[in-house]
Amino acid sequence: MENKLKNIERFHRKKHKIAKAILKTLDDDEIIHGQRALNIHLRKYPYLQKKTIDYDVFVKKGKAMKEAREAERKLDKLMGFDAFKSQRSKIHASTVKLKALTGTTYADFTVPDTPVPSKMINKRRYRTLESFKKHIKSTLKSGRAEFRRAKDEDMLNRIRILERLKKQKRRAVKKPMKKSQWVPPANLKW
Repeated sequence: MENKLKNIERFHRKKHKIAKAILKTLDDDEIIHGQRALNIHLRKYPYLQKKTIDYDVFVKKGKAMKEAREAERKLDKLMGFDAFKSQRSKIHASTVKLKALTGTTYADFTVPDTPVPSKMINKRRYRTLESFKKHIKSTLKSGRAEFRRAKDEDMLNRIRILERLKKQKRRAVKKPMKKSQWVPPANLKW
């Protein structure tokens, strides 16, 4: 009992390092999607971001368990004891979850059904905003994930707000006039 309590204490002391350790295990061809990816796209507007602790990662076919185990080994080494376990999702067969001893999921490694468009941002691959919109709209239209409806509507609204803000910013930036185009006001006295 005493040893388990020490391990839990050690876990809580070091849990702030988990996100960085997971990022270090990701390869160049793996795509971060989900809330973390959306937060990267919303980085100039922090009030639109939403806090999350887990990483959602798209991996190549047949590599979900391998990548989850790689992250598990790295995190166990970081903690100094067997603090994480990888297990197949009960809902999605192509997803492997990386869970801590507390029961919290810190990463989902999924094989996508179709190719996912991505963009390199800060040396990492993230799902594109257009891909987010397309996926969310199709999910909302089909009604296949009713339990996610509120979450998806919120994500779609934040993407629409971002697009509106970008459009307003483009309109506000005007090209400077050339000297030959400038006409002095009539009441200007030299």
